[in-house]
Amino acid sequence: MEPVRKRQFPLVGGGAGHSSWVHLDDAASATVLAVEQHVRGVFNIVDDEPAPASDWLPYLAECAGAKRPVRVPAWLARPLGGGKAPLWGKGVVGAENVAGVLASILAPFARIGGVVEPHELNGQPGAIFRDREGKVINTWTLDILDGRIQTIRAVINPDKLGHLGPVADAWAVVREANQARLATGEG
Repeated sequence: MEPVRKRQFPLVGGGAGHSSWVHLDDAASATVLAVEQHVRGVFNIVDDEPAPASDWLPYLAECAGAKRPVRVPAWLARPLGGGKAPLWGKGVVGAENVAGVLASILAPFARIGGVVEPHELNGQPGAIFRDREGKVINTWTLDILDGRIQTIRAVINPDKLGHLGPVADAWAVVREANQARLATGEG
């Protein structure tokens, strides 16, 4: 809460990034139920309608008695975030949009020798993306409910991937994949 009070938690771009929320009482009730029923696994108990940052962040600041959050253009957010790896400008919401993004990423990635290894990460189903030399580019984990992917969580910060092996230069991979995509007339 302190970064919100100090206006150090900016609203990036149009605030299109989405977050899923859960009320503390609901989280506590779900935990008690899971313990009483002796169940194991991963459970999705968050609201089924993610809220855009443009809605919840100003409200959170108001509740904290803080000024409205500072707005930062999306082009500036990448260098402020460390610039160590490419970022999504906003969340990708909806099955058709997600399918489109995956198709636009995976075909050029495969053409440059990229490999997607199915892998369990932190107890979740997911994958490790590697370049043609076997170096780690990023990881994805999937939140699955009723057999449907609810959320894809990506880690691309090289500082957080080193425990998986040598880390690739993600910027170089993106450039090469884009060149491959353009060379085949896909973009």
